[in-house]
Amino acid sequence: MLDKHGEPYRSSGAFAVVFKMKDEQTGKCYALKCFTEEQEGRAEAYRQIAEELEFVDSPYITSVKYLEKELFVDSNCEDDEFPVLLMDWIEGETMETYIAENYTDSYEMSMLCCRFCKMAAWLRSQSFAHGDIKPDNIIVRPDGTLTLVDYDGMFVPAMK
Repeated sequence: MLDKHGEPYRSSGAFAVVFKMKDEQTGKCYALKCFTEEQEGRAEAYRQIAEELEFVDSPYITSVKYLEKELFVDSNCEDDEFPVLLMDWIEGETMETYIAENYTDSYEMSMLCCRFCKMAAWLRSQSFAHGDIKPDNIIVRPDGTLTLVDYDGMFVPAMK
């Protein structure tokens, strides 16, 4: 998908770039995470994370699929295939942005606090840990629901 300047909608972090993509047949949007750095153990970790989250039915977590050789890059130097993560796109804004826009509204801040506490209680009951909970990794959806994103630091029982 393109932003208002006609550029691919994307955000970048230390080890990856995330693009917003739309399935033209279904209209569904996805986040496609393309890794920019090699990381030892990433493939196995994301396979384990995807397996753990496959049957988790919660608004706090989004689906994630690790696709080993999904991105083909054809260059003058070499032809390579790279792994990507495919996740549902979560509409909304980061908690950091949400707070910056609503910090003077005591009702909105109280509701956010309540929702965050409910999410934290749910997380404590799970067998996995997100590993990097911070305002940039929590999306506040238009209906107020909180969803965690960026599972790079996640721990699942299979990682023992």
